[in-house]
Amino acid sequence: MWRDKSLKIPAVSFLLVAVIATLGVGYLINFTILKDVLQERMHVRAGQITEGVRADLSSRVSKLEHFKDSWSENTEYLLDLEADNGVEGLGLKEMVRQWQDLFPLWNLEFLLILDHQGQTLQHLPVSFDASEPLSGELLQNARKALSKGHHYWSSAKVGGAWSLLLFAPLKVEGHPSLTVVFAQQMEALAAEVRAANPAHPFQLAAGDGLIGDNLLDVQPDSRLQLMIDGVIESDVAHMEYDADRQTNLFVTPLPIFDRSFALVVPVEVEQARQILAGSRERLAYSGIFIVLLLVGVGFALDRLILAPLKRLRNQAAAMVKACSGNEQKLYIDPEESGNEIALLEKAFEEASVKLYAHVSHLIDAKQLLEGLALQDPVTLLGNRRMFHEFLARTLGQCRRKERKVAVLLIEPTSLTERGSSSDEVERDLMLRAMADRLRHHLRGEDLAFRVDHNMFVSFAPECGDEEQVLALTNRLYQFLVAPYTLEGGKKVVLGLHIGISLFPESGEEVTDLLEASGRALDLAKREGGVPFRIYQHPEATTERGE
Repeated sequence: MWRDKSLKIPAVSFLLVAVIATLGVGYLINFTILKDVLQERMHVRAGQITEGVRADLSSRVSKLEHFKDSWSENTEYLLDLEADNGVEGLGLKEMVRQWQDLFPLWNLEFLLILDHQGQTLQHLPVSFDASEPLSGELLQNARKALSKGHHYWSSAKVGGAWSLLLFAPLKVEGHPSLTVVFAQQMEALAAEVRAANPAHPFQLAAGDGLIGDNLLDVQPDSRLQLMIDGVIESDVAHMEYDADRQTNLFVTPLPIFDRSFALVVPVEVEQARQILAGSRERLAYSGIFIVLLLVGVGFALDRLILAPLKRLRNQAAAMVKACSGNEQKLYIDPEESGNEIALLEKAFEEASVKLYAHVSHLIDAKQLLEGLALQDPVTLLGNRRMFHEFLARTLGQCRRKERKVAVLLIEPTSLTERGSSSDEVERDLMLRAMADRLRHHLRGEDLAFRVDHNMFVSFAPECGDEEQVLALTNRLYQFLVAPYTLEGGKKVVLGLHIGISLFPESGEEVTDLLEASGRALDLAKREGGVPFRIYQHPEATTERGE
């Protein structure tokens, strides 16, 4: 997609995508993470208020229980006192009449006296509507607890209002199995708690709606009632968070004796939001910093990558131009535009082709020059330079292995035929024929060289003692002096002399061995007879003479 276009286009596209991604991440952080933090803070705040309300309600219930215990003790004391004084026991009506004066001091909503069937015999205050009976299940549970000598707590709806009910036995002469019911409305109880903690508003709710007047800042609706019902049924707290509302409602279950209610706590969004007031500002600064950082990265990308790619491409063009010479030139336009990597790839591909051809030419020329430097052009044997290199290497190996090396200096002394000829071309043919015969007669490890215009040398590593060297030299001599047949059927007989030196007896360096072979060659030519001699070191000759 980008191959024919500059890399600046995808680089700028990348920066734009990075900026958009940064802003998107910032948005998610603002509206997701901060939302979760805000909601968690509201949960904590609502939980703190809930625990305080629970503690206050428990305290109010304990006070009611203490009142019941005190009332029971006082009632029993009065009844016992009258019996001791011989006073006839108080009737139920007389007892209720005496309680009526004290009832306003007891902090109760109402008081009921029930017979054994649960019917209301007396009630306080007189204005209380006791026509709505208590449920049979509630009375049955209360009788079971009272029969065991315990009082019984319950929460029930009486007279259209939810109340806390405390059942206790009552002993009155002529009325067996009476039960007194102390009642305090839950709304009055909640009002006392709210009055004591005005900074922590709350509302009690049951399955049929809010208990008492609506004191919340939001109007209750079917959605709130569904949330209340769900909390009561599941016994799990819930808050439906909405950042657009000033107040959110936290609903938590509140078990009161034998029934579960809901505690609705309004939580101000602004209270929790103040804790995170600086988060959006810091987030905005972070977004600006990231955008500037990405722009800086794009600038560095252009300077550190794109610009060097252009310079490399121009260098590749220069290499092609330098290697072209008179050959067909490859076309590279340094001003060509497009994808820098694709252009660089093309430039180096063309440069590699030209360099390969150029290097191949240089290698061929090098091999040719090396051949001319180390090889005799007439006989195709190694020359003096090659002889020195190979013999020095062989002497090093034989020195470590303590082996001998024989160096043979061969000089043809005459060129005769049945009719004499001194033609230069014919002489080169003769030398080439001799070199071919010398090359084919030697062992695999033996080597031969032409070190002068009319001088050959050969060396034989691991040659053995002098007798073996002389036998090897004799066979070589007989092979080389056998008649030669040149072009046109011409027969040529070649005479020659051979000088021999041995390593290490005759010397340990290449020049010493070559010089010793030359002296042995001169001795063979001067004395006549056997046409080859082994150089004898003067010290060795002296020792044998003595």
